Amino acid sequence: MMNSKIIISGLLMLVMIAASSPAHACSCVQAPAPAEAFKQADTVLMGKVIDIQEGPASHSLTVRISATEVWKGKKDHTAEIITASNSAMCGFYFQKGKTYLIYAYENPEGRLETNNCTRSALAERAGEDLAFLTTQPGVTRRASGCGCDNILAGDIYLFAGVFVCLFRQRASRKSPCCKHLVKHNHEVKH
Repeated sequence: MMNSKIIISGLLMLVMIAASSPAHACSCVQAPAPAEAFKQADTVLMGKVIDIQEGPASHSLTVRISATEVWKGKKDHTAEIITASNSAMCGFYFQKGKTYLIYAYENPEGRLETNNCTRSALAERAGEDLAFLTTQPGVTRRASGCGCDNILAGDIYLFAGVFVCLFRQRASRKSPCCKHLVKHNHEVKH
């Protein structure tokens, strides 16, 4: 009789241990591949965190991002992203001064949100996503709405080219070997 109680108690404890699993407050299905995540997101951008404040709802944060590249969504210079304030609620952990690739979704109030279940990541850890995003045709990659970055880059190349031409032209006048070539060409013509 005593042996059967011990056996039943042991089996009951074994069943309880086997049936229990660790508790996870935030659980996500596996994030989709970059192409699918891009399709599903309302906004995909890369930017540096410039400020983190308490959010509009309890247990939320509003993260201000200085956007450097925008692949999808509004091409603003700054974006505000809402996330839960802790990882137990699937909040994405942002650090001020760090650069992130962010997949965000519009909430019912029209504000952007992200969480741990998206492909959002530190930019340095987003290689697979960045490789995909750079292949997207017709995507505006610079957050600057005026295209000033491209104009400035063009001006720099133009001035560099003019400088190199002037420098070479001036050097060719001073160089003895170049003078010899000019003199040789002049003698051949006469």
